[in-house]
Amino acid sequence: MVPKDMITMGIDPGVFGAIATSEGWVESLPIIGPPRKRRLDAEGLSQLVAPDLPQISFCLIEQYDPRPMEGRVSVATGAILFGSLHTWLQVNHIRFEEVPPARWKRALSLIKKGAKKKDLKEMSLSKALWLFPGSRNAIIGPQGGKDHNKAEALLLAHYAYRLMTGEPEGGDQ
Repeated sequence: MVPKDMITMGIDPGVFGAIATSEGWVESLPIIGPPRKRRLDAEGLSQLVAPDLPQISFCLIEQYDPRPMEGRVSVATGAILFGSLHTWLQVNHIRFEEVPPARWKRALSLIKKGAKKKDLKEMSLSKALWLFPGSRNAIIGPQGGKDHNKAEALLLAHYAYRLMTGEPEGGDQ
């Protein structure tokens, strides 16, 4: 039996990535360093997550796959950040799994054949706002800018919760 107060976490990795919980809390990943040497601020991340840390039972982190034609510095930065997130999760005793983007997006009905990347991001934003209406101000900034990374971190946390509670795939259309 899964406790009702269980909290799961989702991480959309990357320099502009985000971290969220199944309770609707979401923040951009704390990143430090100049553009070509950016890295995770692990201490800052611990301070952000500290209030919920004891209750977090599981985390899904989106699998990092370098894109074709991505530069060496970008690939190295992404890989180091991804490894740092793995280490942070292990040090904080948070059980986690990597999940390919297509798997969790398919489970949440966010993949549409022939859709443009922009439209898919908009679908993620809409789904996150529907599932987490209290997180609207975090997802849509004061100037109206939309943060699809925060939306996807929330959706990963939601999917992690569904996996832990045994909810069926594709159950929240």
